[in-house]
Amino acid sequence: MKKYLAGLLIFVLMISMVGCGNSDTNSTETEENTNASNSLEEEIVVWIPGDDVEYSFYYNMFENYKSAMEAEGKTFNYVIEQQPWGDYFTKLPLEVNNGRGPDIFYVHTAYMDTLGPISKELNLSEETMSQLTTTDMYLGDNGKPIVVPTLFTSMIMYANKKIVGEMESIPSTWDEFFAESVKYNDPANGIIGYDYSFHMLYDLAYQAGERLTDENGAVFSEQALQQVVDWTDAGYMDYLTYGQNSPEDTLYQDSAAFIYGAGWMEFWAPEESELHAFPVPGITNAFAELTFGISKNVSDEKYEVLNDFVEFMLTDEETVTAIVKGNSGAANNTNVDIVYEEGTAGYAVQQAYNSGNAKVVIVPSSLEQVYRTMLESALTGVPVAEAVAEAKISAESIDVSELHQMEQAAFN
Repeated sequence: MKKYLAGLLIFVLMISMVGCGNSDTNSTETEENTNASNSLEEEIVVWIPGDDVEYSFYYNMFENYKSAMEAEGKTFNYVIEQQPWGDYFTKLPLEVNNGRGPDIFYVHTAYMDTLGPISKELNLSEETMSQLTTTDMYLGDNGKPIVVPTLFTSMIMYANKKIVGEMESIPSTWDEFFAESVKYNDPANGIIGYDYSFHMLYDLAYQAGERLTDENGAVFSEQALQQVVDWTDAGYMDYLTYGQNSPEDTLYQDSAAFIYGAGWMEFWAPEESELHAFPVPGITNAFAELTFGISKNVSDEKYEVLNDFVEFMLTDEETVTAIVKGNSGAANNTNVDIVYEEGTAGYAVQQAYNSGNAKVVIVPSSLEQVYRTMLESALTGVPVAEAVAEAKISAESIDVSELHQMEQAAFN
């Protein structure tokens, strides 16, 4: 039956072509159709949870792509609809799953469990793939990437030079670090020597030879949690995040001499900040910034343009450089050489990667919350063993299969 319909269609098409005009006219129409396929008059809707100051490099890349298309005689129309951070990762999948929302959107590694299913697979060229060190972090049902890392960054240490002055030597162990940081504990003036976050638990688990997962699900290191509690009780560090602050707040407000934070924090620091970044003593957790996701709802015509845009995002040197430096990271594209000054966050991140201490492990946001709750319970008097037991129960329903695969890749 299918062969019959196919034959009938060919016959109808042959009849319809009779008397359609001369070959020059047909050639012109074909050329016009080809040009049209390289352009898109319809507006592309973009969602970004941040303004053009916070994410200038993302806003600029769309304009860069538009300029590149116009230079080739093509059309690219877009509108960026800025979204609030508060409910972005909840609102986005709801909108797309209801047939609404953007055509292309900012994604985050911690939310790929909900953003992956609403994203179309990419169809990247072999030339683009050959430039990238990692392309298989998030794959779709057909084995093609949904999103690809643009860069890798890690947790690092920051020194506030307004408090500690110039760093004459960089501590390479926790003992060396605490010997320096405790000098600046000054409760009378509201200054602490070292402020940290719950992410430090990942590092201490890895440094103890443990993991965050096994073949059965999430696991929790009593040793790492006890170490954090002991160091906090001894006055070596403080956990102000529990009071609705975060490490970068204490750094920016000059109320901490040192903090444990992410590489991207430097980009958002106030202009008057005076920082010196250096690697975490020992193994630390690292993560990736990703290409934008393409909505599963887009038309084939839009998809072709947006897939080309993602390739541009991964390969255009100016765009890649701006994104990587804006996150103080190491580029996934091996053709783009990023150089940082010593003491900057990017330099510290590159040191961590070059030493092999930066391990790319993406912890789901739901598991992050379990770690935060576990730490805060232990710091308020709940015995460590009990806090860990409660965390295990809370994490039973969390899918950590991707995290487990990442740990296996990172430590094998």
